[in-house]
Amino acid sequence: MRLTSAQGHRIEVTTDKSGKFSVSVPAGRYSIIAGLKRPYDWPMGSCAGLSGPDARFDRKKDSFFFVVRRGQSRHVVVVCQAL
Repeated sequence: MRLTSAQGHRIEVTTDKSGKFSVSVPAGRYSIIAGLKRPYDWPMGSCAGLSGPDARFDRKKDSFFFVVRRGQSRHVVVVCQAL
């Protein structure tokens, strides 16, 4: 999965076997793009939605994001669909 900051910096994240992840990032606004591992690579499934108390939706960009403030943690759930 990839977190992308509002400035375009990309951070690659690997989940554990149960699909959970934890990552430390600088304060800022982030979006998440994820996909299923091979052989079920991204064309067959995608993860773009977010839910949870810290997820937000940008209507202008038609995308989900979350904001991390310095010294705080956030809880988001990445929503995936297999095609």
